Amino acid sequence: MLKILKNKKMVIINPKKYSVNHKNFKFNIKFPENLKYLKTKKYIIKKINLKNLYANIVIDKNKNKVKHKKTKIIDTPHFKYISGDKKPYLNYLQKYKESVGYKIEHSIESFDKLIEKNNYYLKKEYSSNYIICQKIKKIFTTKYIILDGVHRASLLLHQGIIDDIPMVLIIEDNSLKKQLDQYLNDYQNDFLEWYTPIKINDLIIHEQTYPNFKKRPEFFINKERGKSKWDFIIKKNLPNLKNKSVCDIGCNVGLYSIYMSEMGAKKVDGYDRSKKIVQPTNKNLPSQNVVQQAYFVKNLFFLAKNKELKNIDFFEKDISLLNFSTLKYDLLFSSCVLYHFGEKKFEEFIKKISNNIPEIFLQTNLGHKTGELAKTVNVSFQKKILQKYGYQVKIDAPENYNYPIIFGKKYL
Repeated sequence: MLKILKNKKMVIINPKKYSVNHKNFKFNIKFPENLKYLKTKKYIIKKINLKNLYANIVIDKNKNKVKHKKTKIIDTPHFKYISGDKKPYLNYLQKYKESVGYKIEHSIESFDKLIEKNNYYLKKEYSSNYIICQKIKKIFTTKYIILDGVHRASLLLHQGIIDDIPMVLIIEDNSLKKQLDQYLNDYQNDFLEWYTPIKINDLIIHEQTYPNFKKRPEFFINKERGKSKWDFIIKKNLPNLKNKSVCDIGCNVGLYSIYMSEMGAKKVDGYDRSKKIVQPTNKNLPSQNVVQQAYFVKNLFFLAKNKELKNIDFFEKDISLLNFSTLKYDLLFSSCVLYHFGEKKFEEFIKKISNNIPEIFLQTNLGHKTGELAKTVNVSFQKKILQKYGYQVKIDAPENYNYPIIFGKKYL
């Protein structure tokens, strides 16, 4: 996979992009035993390119003095071991022993276990096992020295992954605001479409959608997207959510799931598409993991407010195949989603929902004026279906506004 040129430059054949899981993304880390001295230091989670990382490799030991050399990952005994040349690493351990690591961390057995797990970096039980580094103190440099994680860096590099890798960077000062800026800057552009504009503190992500994906600041205040829509028509039409469970169908970036949690909902589950699922009425939309986008936004809110939203979860689902009969919540919330599946499917959804969910909140989009969608977005059509399956319905349809609310409630 790797090709080394004479000038020591590294070429990756078939390079892989590191896939970040925002659901498991951690901002609070526990330093390993050998780095306890860093507990008083400030740090930030930041994307760093492996080509800019160096390892402190022991090259000499004399009494209590240990001499190190800053070494590219590809030239370390660790990387050579993974590549099949095991002798340098075995000699390294034998010659310098405890000088090269902490207790059993640098052993053949532990390294072999990591290699067996292959792409384990920041996955599940390893979700907070970041490579820890600090910037090399030189003028005009972007190089970093690894304090912990040479084995992990070697494994990633051997897999052909060099870019977009989150790591812990020790810095002089830090704050949640600084981490928020860094996290937003690192990952915002991973998502081409932002159907819902977001404002967090003084940071704004503007709406950008098909076909040209240009930022459209007007949607931040026009009552058709995001918080402006929430404030204008959604929040006031929602029932009391205190201690209720909520199902958010088509949660998109998760903004309304977060707002409903802040209103007192005890549990909010959001459902939306992954990269493999195509939006049924617009196949030109980008292939995008919307659920990962929702977790990204959830993390942004955590950094802004220093409050974990543990009662919110998001699930990758093809809504057209979702078994609505199994959904058991106090409220089903769905903004501009269910009508996309046609009259027959819409009624089928409502029929199944009515068996287990006593309250249903729908928002429609009257901007669809032709074709099949013109029928299913109709307020009278949706009201008729809700009433057919036992809901008493309230409508809020402001004049000249395309996004009316249909709220249904069953009275037992």
